[in-house]
Amino acid sequence: MEKEEIIKICEQFEIADYTINDDGTIDVVGDVNLKCLGLEKIPLKFNKVNGNFNCRSNYLTSLENCPMYVGGDFNSEENILITLKGCPTIVMNNFICENNKLKSLKYSPIYVGDSFYCSQNSLTTLLHSPKILFGEFSANVNKLVLLSGCPEIIIYADPKNSDNISRLI
Repeated sequence: MEKEEIIKICEQFEIADYTINDDGTIDVVGDVNLKCLGLEKIPLKFNKVNGNFNCRSNYLTSLENCPMYVGGDFNSEENILITLKGCPTIVMNNFICENNKLKSLKYSPIYVGDSFYCSQNSLTTLLHSPKILFGEFSANVNKLVLLSGCPEIIIYADPKNSDNISRLI
């Protein structure tokens, strides 16, 4: 995608404070709000979003082009996702993928700084869910047959407070 086309799409979706990287991805300072727009795919290839990334309530079947890093919440609920492939690797706050068609949590983020919500899908197992969470884990209204693979440690505290984390070591 050419730089001029990226700029035009950023303007269309009111993405203001961004940098276009050499590889054509974009880094955004602030939030990206793509909710309720009837999107079938993410229109730009994001790299980092320092705020929230909201792509809920669309017709997404894939998370291709989502940022690898989200500094706030990542919300992809109410789409028709069957896989988390392409979702962020790191989400500093909440990760929300509720009310989709997910059968697996494979490709889940390796780090979620707050809560993980995967309710109302078609999950049969919790394998590949984050191992450590700093908030809630919600997986109700699924087709679970086993609970193995659920988070091993859930800390209801601020992950940025080293006193809480040091108690685990």
